[in-house]
Amino acid sequence: MEDVQRISAQLSEALNQAADQDVELRRLRRALEQAQLEAAEVVKAKEELTKEREKLAADLAAAQEAKLRADNELADLSSGLLADAGEKVREANVRAAEAEQRAKDIDARRARQIAEMEENHAQQVAVLQAMIAAEAESDAAAAPETKVDNYITHIPSFGTREVDLTDNDDFAEALEAAQWTSPLRPTARTDLPDFKDFMALAGTAASLQQQKDSFLAPFQRSSTPRMPHLSTIRFAARTIAEDVEPTLRLDSAVHLSWLVRRAWYGAVVDGTLLIEPVSTALRAWATRPSNPCCLCGEARTTPQYARLYSVKLPKDPTDYILGLECVVRVRAACEYIAFLRSLRDGVRKVDTLEAALAAWQECLKLREEMFWSRSSGFFAMKREAVDRAYVPPTPRVNESPSSLPENLETPILPQLGDKSGNLDEGEPEEEHTQGEPADPRGGRLAADALGISNGTKHKDQDAQSAREGSPVGSHGTSRSPADVDGDAVSESSASMRSAHSSYDAE
Repeated sequence: MEDVQRISAQLSEALNQAADQDVELRRLRRALEQAQLEAAEVVKAKEELTKEREKLAADLAAAQEAKLRADNELADLSSGLLADAGEKVREANVRAAEAEQRAKDIDARRARQIAEMEENHAQQVAVLQAMIAAEAESDAAAAPETKVDNYITHIPSFGTREVDLTDNDDFAEALEAAQWTSPLRPTARTDLPDFKDFMALAGTAASLQQQKDSFLAPFQRSSTPRMPHLSTIRFAARTIAEDVEPTLRLDSAVHLSWLVRRAWYGAVVDGTLLIEPVSTALRAWATRPSNPCCLCGEARTTPQYARLYSVKLPKDPTDYILGLECVVRVRAACEYIAFLRSLRDGVRKVDTLEAALAAWQECLKLREEMFWSRSSGFFAMKREAVDRAYVPPTPRVNESPSSLPENLETPILPQLGDKSGNLDEGEPEEEHTQGEPADPRGGRLAADALGISNGTKHKDQDAQSAREGSPVGSHGTSRSPADVDGDAVSESSASMRSAHSSYDAE
């Protein structure tokens, strides 16, 4: 029994050892598999690291090669730049030396020329002083009735008389002769500072050309001297303030803002204002109260007060409408500014005494037209110059008020002339009433000045003048009265010119 127990115990121990060995075998197998997996991952990571190392080595080689190439290029560029800089410095030094030498030569030559010109000027002054002294002696020895024709003492007139104010002893007689023969025929005096300023304006272009052609011209800039603005010239600035601004009356234009008023003023002075007639299809629109005149605010609905003109400014798309009264004023101002600009630019030559006197008289006439335009002297104009819409007939002085239309709104000025208002040629004038001075020209002067028809001859003459000499209201855009119905402004200006021509002829 003991052997059996011993053998059983040994068998049990052997079985237990076998079981333990199986467990250990399975554990070792699992550890082996885990180790094999880790070894595979390590091998894979090693391969990746090897590839990355090879790539980095290639990049490092390329970078070293690029660095070497850049270093070589930088060295080449540095050497080239240093060489070019040295060459340019040497050239600049040479040019500076040459320029300094040329400047010294120019200064020396200019000094010699200035000295020569001063010497010539002194000689010419001495000669002129001698000539003036000799002329003064000859004038003193001459008769006192001798005239001295020059821009300062010679006084032409619109009429027939000429006066010399050089003799102070005869100043009273000269002043009496200078009195106006009528409001429309003043004596144009040339012994006042205004005429000197006017001649300075007329000589602006000549002075600029002389400056351009002077001996210093080769050393000046190649650009042409700029023409001065009208507002910087004494005569133009004064007449603009005295005549143009009161004629335009922009400060009283309630329908224009402050900026628009400045634009208007600049356009008038610069000659860029454009006046266009309103189409005949828009006459009903032009008489609406909602479309008043932009300057005076005229908004009456009758055809006589229609706003038939449109004003355009540069860089402004707005159309500003005007009535007949304001168109006359604006055109008178534009004509005067255009005249001043033609004198300043040298378009109108004033190189002789006759040309200077004619330009001075034309200036006075244009200023007179501005006076009449702002004084409402243009209401009495020829019937055919008014719009073709119904215009009530102008009554004569001896007509009774009962014969006038009840709805008459057209301004009426009485016919000037004889008492009956009849201005036809060939009819005798009635005797003047007691206390009234007799005008040798009768009522013809006043009738011509106001544009009233004076018989068939004056009617045809005024119509022909209006057709041939319609004013340019926008400095570049000319229209005849036949193009636009109701162009009363052109007729008024033409009648004023024909009146002046008839006075000169008489």
